Amino acid sequence: MSMTTNRADTPLFCVRNHHSADCGAPPCIDDHSPSQYLGYFENQHGEQAVFVYDRDSSRAMVYVGDAGWAAPYAVVDGCEPQGGMKMIDNPGTVARLLEQMEDQLPLPAFPTKEVVRVLRRRAVKASTDRALSVKRVFYVGDEEAGIVCDVTPSRTASEVLIVSLTHLRIAPHHPLFPAILAYQRERVRRLAAADV
Repeated sequence: MSMTTNRADTPLFCVRNHHSADCGAPPCIDDHSPSQYLGYFENQHGEQAVFVYDRDSSRAMVYVGDAGWAAPYAVVDGCEPQGGMKMIDNPGTVARLLEQMEDQLPLPAFPTKEVVRVLRRRAVKASTDRALSVKRVFYVGDEEAGIVCDVTPSRTASEVLIVSLTHLRIAPHHPLFPAILAYQRERVRRLAAADV
């Protein structure tokens, strides 16, 4: 008996659960509903989140492995309605911006005055008008620093310097300036609203 595979039914994207059994059984999410928008996020530590939005019902859920797969968060206007837990960053926006930034590395970025003070205490020559070179970008979490950048001055440096993207400025002529500025403004606005 021969089997033929319909190319339309061939899986496009398959992800394995990276969390321990303590986090529960992961959700089994398929794309059989054309009204669903699905998003997946994973950081360098293997922490996973799955975003499911149903256009017909206008309902969104976020499954977060570390928080326990069995208890997804309902999302309404950027927050969980029952507990009022604000989501600072939009997972889809973060994933897109990280991908765009990785394509542009190394990325020149100017430090804020606060970052300059920290760098100078570590004997790094820095000023607000002297660009740092962003060598790597990654996401450290919604309530931590969001998107962070490795601005270590050289490979021979004795310590790695990591700075939140909200403390760096991108030149206005850079192609990612609008997207980065929008992320920074929205993150700062939501942090202030959440009183974090």
